[in-house]
Amino acid sequence: MGLFNRFLDRFSHSSSNVTESEVINHEWVHNFEKYRELINLQDKRQLLEVIIKGGKSSFQTMVIGIDFFSGTFSIDEFSPLLLNPESLVGQTISIRHQSHWQQLDIEATVKEWSEEDSCYSLTLPVINSYQPRRHHQRLALHTDKILKTEINPLYGAPWYATVKDISEGGMRIAISGDLRPHLHKDKLLPKCQIRLDNNIAIQCRGIVRAFTYYPKPSRQTEISIAYQNMSQSHLTDLRRFMSYIEVAA
Repeated sequence: MGLFNRFLDRFSHSSSNVTESEVINHEWVHNFEKYRELINLQDKRQLLEVIIKGGKSSFQTMVIGIDFFSGTFSIDEFSPLLLNPESLVGQTISIRHQSHWQQLDIEATVKEWSEEDSCYSLTLPVINSYQPRRHHQRLALHTDKILKTEINPLYGAPWYATVKDISEGGMRIAISGDLRPHLHKDKLLPKCQIRLDNNIAIQCRGIVRAFTYYPKPSRQTEISIAYQNMSQSHLTDLRRFMSYIEVAA
């Protein structure tokens, strides 16, 4: 493990009389096991998503150092750059990493901003394991089962989209054109209407969870939406439709 070897090198320079067997004691073995996920993120130089409490924007960063002596770890300056990075000192931020449909969520408090090194120092947090990103299994829809949906943004004309996949908790849709200027994470969509196979329409409000623009082969934006305030009767209709599709497949 890269970090472990770096630690041994650092320790040997500071105290040549300490043997390797004395360094690898129970506490250090426990720390390396406890922070295995964080160590892997650093060694593999993985990009991480950062969300500041109370904010809607997200940033990218990387873990660039872990110090068990001081109980801290360091992350690189954000991209895009934060105008006043020192303003985060004392705040708790959320850090996310996604891998194979699973997500690692970390919450840590910023202790210090280093202008010289362009990095943040944070308190080592409790690290949980990767968890499934979704509570509901998504059902992929193929060309023989096309669902159309009408999405009403807060302002402007409705968006007419095709449903790519769907679950009891949300859906992923495709809309022609580049809608990135009109989207942000957690954007409220006052009305999402889906017309099912049997001409039954279900609707609710929606929350934008993620979006991606694909310029090729046909310019379109894909949006992941979580349902909000769907009535029990509409949820029942959706479950019946999904069961029918799964059985027919």
